[in-house]
Amino acid sequence: MAATLISGNTQLYIGAAADVKPTGVVTGSHYIAYDTGALFVTYDGTNWAQIDTIAQIGAGTAVMGKVRLVDSGGTEITEATGHTVKVTPVATEAHLGEVGGKTVTISVTPTLTVHATYAANDYVGTSGAPMEFAGATRIAAGSGTIMTAILHDFALQSVAGELWLFKSTMTPPDDSAAWSISDAHNLLFLGAIPFSTYYASALNSVSQVNNVGISFKLAAGTSIFGCFVTRGAPALASGDLSFDLVILQD
Repeated sequence: MAATLISGNTQLYIGAAADVKPTGVVTGSHYIAYDTGALFVTYDGTNWAQIDTIAQIGAGTAVMGKVRLVDSGGTEITEATGHTVKVTPVATEAHLGEVGGKTVTISVTPTLTVHATYAANDYVGTSGAPMEFAGATRIAAGSGTIMTAILHDFALQSVAGELWLFKSTMTPPDDSAAWSISDAHNLLFLGAIPFSTYYASALNSVSQVNNVGISFKLAAGTSIFGCFVTRGAPALASGDLSFDLVILQD
């Protein structure tokens, strides 16, 4: 009996104990079939990982046992014991399912090194280190559009300022020092989001900027980096500010 396709998305085949390995292997696909009691999972279009002892099998679970790498004719190439083999394929962009148009919200609360009373035009954040909005893109060197930005002010200072954004990491000044960046870091600039209108409660305030519309393309990685610059004189402690970016990923 030939091996039967049981999942077209993950390319899984299963069969009876006497089945032979499936033919027509596509490089990068993962096949599962029984062959004289052993389980085979492809590494590529030529070599197979043969698992002699199966402890568990299922979506996203590991298969434990003695693992042998064999060629298409079943001849053993190497042998290893105690390895873990993942059944699910490695995620790449060559897959069905996830596409562009996904919206994510990334939140960062900066650590304030000095956290005192700031002067207008000071940098507010960690000395020498920007905020990192990790996972801004689906893939490394990806792209997207910043749709909305929110500043949470837990100290109820409600002072105007801007969130400066950069496409790769850069070096800001010390916390509470005058905002200044190098010419090289100026070239990494993606855009600045101004916060001026606040909505206050008795204990805190929030400022939201809609329709930001900053489109970006990263050179590497999946992170955007940000620095907050105050245009007033807020009294802040570490943890008093938090930032949300709502990003439409390409």
